[in-house]
Amino acid sequence: MKEILSKICDIISLLCKKLWCSILGNIRCEHFFVQEAYLMAVKETSLSQKLRGGYYTSEPISKFLANWAITNSHNKVLEPSCGDGNILVAAIDTLMGLGATEDEVAEQLLGVEFDKNESIKSWQRIRDLGIPINLTQIHSGDFFEYCKNQLIEQEKLDVII
Repeated sequence: MKEILSKICDIISLLCKKLWCSILGNIRCEHFFVQEAYLMAVKETSLSQKLRGGYYTSEPISKFLANWAITNSHNKVLEPSCGDGNILVAAIDTLMGLGATEDEVAEQLLGVEFDKNESIKSWQRIRDLGIPINLTQIHSGDFFEYCKNQLIEQEKLDVII
């Protein structure tokens, strides 16, 4: 637990340094030099994500959340803003670590992502892990509309991460 918290602090520290460097431009920031070209690439990449409110959960935090929330190998898991799949991948690791098979995991996951390209990335990452997940289990669109139209009539979920 202490190691995970330490990694989380390191990630937050790095993000803060990158934020200040992007605000101040092409300067020396503590132990690394941030070049203008790098900043522009970061800004362009993150601009569309920020405009739609897209912030991605890192791998260590995703693992921590999945390990904390998933209590047994039969938990049904929903990720309401799955992005490119970090939390779903962590959920797969946790479920399989608790004894679920690849086929069982495929039936236990549900993801929703507003950005169609990101939802396809998420689905492909899961497929690349050997999980035979159906494309309909990673829904592309507005979560609240999906919830209103689909989730209300489905069976209950155990975990929402």
